[in-house]
Amino acid sequence: MEIEENEKADMKAKEAAIAEEKDGTKSTKIALKSARNASIKMQTKAKWTMMWNKGKETATQLRGMSKRHAFENGTKIYNISNRQQMAWLVRLRTGHCGLNSYLHRFGKEEPTCECRESNETVTHFLLRCERFARQREKLIKEVGIGGMRVDELLGDHKRVKYTLQYVKETKRFTF
Repeated sequence: MEIEENEKADMKAKEAAIAEEKDGTKSTKIALKSARNASIKMQTKAKWTMMWNKGKETATQLRGMSKRHAFENGTKIYNISNRQQMAWLVRLRTGHCGLNSYLHRFGKEEPTCECRESNETVTHFLLRCERFARQREKLIKEVGIGGMRVDELLGDHKRVKYTLQYVKETKRFTF
């Protein structure tokens, strides 16, 4: 009984394949679950890559960091074992931190920095804010004037520890 049913199923499958060939159309369905999963992963990766390369201003800073430096995965990139420091590094890199320009998006603060020079962004906080000039001088001594770019301060594993020390000394965030 089972053999007859299997043979009928095989015949139907052959008929469908022949009909597709005669019709000139190919089925776009992928039969195996593993093949469907692989196809989905490939499409997702292609879409993510397109979004990453053509992303808006929020990804610009991260793209600059990842193009300039060879990246590995995980915390071994920066040799940071302190979970909270790693969290602050990620927040600074993405711009999703307690600075006024980010909080302004939620109606919590005005975007302007307390120094009144410009909006309080990650770039302003790290490179320009006069309130932290003394701490920045120490950072410049450690990383050099050539290292005073956001992508270097937050992306270069040799400079990140000095950047986190600067952040800690400013007391702008709590560690």
